[in-house]
Amino acid sequence: MGQDPGNYREALRECRADEAEGADIMMVKPAGAYLDVIRLLRDNTTLPVSAYQVGVATLTYPAAPKALTVCEVAKSQQRSALTAP
Repeated sequence: MGQDPGNYREALRECRADEAEGADIMMVKPAGAYLDVIRLLRDNTTLPVSAYQVGVATLTYPAAPKALTVCEVAKSQQRSALTAP
């Protein structure tokens, strides 16, 4: 059973538990739906925060009209305070 997507407090508890267990990085996935959680983690941990979104990690430079949407998603992830690639 996974985390409740509507409960950001659970994500913060999991973050603290992961830190206590020796995590090296915080990973949020899917990134697009959890930009608020990315920001919450960034404000509450000293670990690097990274995120994964299908389609974004594989496309670096826009090469087609659909790529604009991918670029916008990547920019929104940057604004949410990701600290790791």
